[in-house]
Amino acid sequence: IGKGSQTMQRVNADGTFGDSDRDRGRRVRIVGSGAGADVHADLAVAVPAGRSVEVYLAAGSVSVTNVNGSLAFDLSAADLRVTGGKGEIVADVGAGNVDVSGTDGPLRIDTGSGNVRLTDVKAASLHVDTGSGDVIATGVVAMHTAIDAGSGDIELRASQSMESSLESGSGDITIELAGAPGKLHVET
Repeated sequence: IGKGSQTMQRVNADGTFGDSDRDRGRRVRIVGSGAGADVHADLAVAVPAGRSVEVYLAAGSVSVTNVNGSLAFDLSAADLRVTGGKGEIVADVGAGNVDVSGTDGPLRIDTGSGNVRLTDVKAASLHVDTGSGDVIATGVVAMHTAIDAGSGDIELRASQSMESSLESGSGDITIELAGAPGKLHVET
């Protein structure tokens, strides 16, 4: 977390947290400066093919490379980078940037604030919802693509999708498809 920044999180006894746990668990305040313990951890975790992994992180960053299995992320104030691999990816990020490249599998990203960048992603279903941030997708191949940016630009370039729905509450939408869609819905 950056100097002068802070985040508050309720953490359950098992170390998990999330939207459904707002009124339970121990309250933890994480600050980027001031008195208190300076704590951080760097972890390297190997994941056997076909397994499922859930990652809960209040502040920091997560980097994942070539995992062939289901991935679920619940990040409060953290950046996420996923490179390569096969399997479903579900990411719920309160504040932070998300960068996904070279993956093959269903993809669902929900951010409160932060930019989302997708590069060379294959997915039967791709869903991105960001409250505040740009979504830049290049080389996406999907049967169904849904991108919703509350406040931010959407760019969908060199991509193929049979059904695409792109909505921005406040922002520009740029589309350059590599093939003709069966259905295209654009709203800004």
